[in-house]
Amino acid sequence: MHFYKGKHVDLRREYRKVFELSVIISLLLTITLFLIRPEVNITPPKLNPRKAQFRIQEVPQTMQKRPPPRPSVPVETENAVDPDLPVEPEQDIDDGYVFVPYDSPPAPVGGYSSIRRNLIYPQKALDAGIEGTVVIAVLIDKNGNAIKTEILKDSGKDVGFEQAAQKAVTAVKWHPAMQREHRVKIWLTIPIRFILKQQI
Repeated sequence: MHFYKGKHVDLRREYRKVFELSVIISLLLTITLFLIRPEVNITPPKLNPRKAQFRIQEVPQTMQKRPPPRPSVPVETENAVDPDLPVEPEQDIDDGYVFVPYDSPPAPVGGYSSIRRNLIYPQKALDAGIEGTVVIAVLIDKNGNAIKTEILKDSGKDVGFEQAAQKAVTAVKWHPAMQREHRVKIWLTIPIRFILKQQI
């Protein structure tokens, strides 16, 4: 048994008509309500502004005395340092590699190319065609002189890279390191690479 809808009850077909009719009815209702509403006139109440009055009073200045400081009572304590322990001398920067904080690092006068100009490639390494890298620490004093060097990492080849690096670094004049506005003596670490120029 099959059921068929009549055209007058099919909502899909009647949707557009129903929608248009409902929009028209809602517009008519809105317009009629707008036209028949009572007029309301709102007038703000008149306010009488008050004049503000200020009264200035002079307050006398008062000085309060500070209470006297409490007297300090010395407290007896046991000596915190055991007399049997050896007293360690202050660590001197000349004795070994010690980090000293600085604001601006030392720099060679003329830039790092001045170290390269003073660097002499060892003859043994030239003859054997050997390249290498040396990490050297140099102690630069407050006047910008390289006064001491230490080899932190050698090249691993006994061809004279270390000695050549030390000579090149100590031959250069330096701008000293600055800590705030004072010159400081510091250790500086410099890697120096020995590279043969390739001929094509």
